[in-house]
Amino acid sequence: MIALTVVAVIAVAGTKSVALIVTVVALGVITMMVLALIQSALSGIYSAALYRHAMGEDTVGMDSQMLASAFAAKR
Repeated sequence: MIALTVVAVIAVAGTKSVALIVTVVALGVITMMVLALIQSALSGIYSAALYRHAMGEDTVGMDSQMLASAFAAKR
């Protein structure tokens, strides 16, 4: 995502329009913030499901096999 933003800024820089450059940078920053928020939410959901699985509770909507593999011994 960062690379795409950098490429967009370089492409827009050729126009020498400050407003366009600022807009592209702002959109890139907002996009990265939204993606970080989504990743954080998904990580929290997975952590909660993993905790419930470890406590022996039902994990509706999550594959028990996938959650069990999180506890597999590392080689």
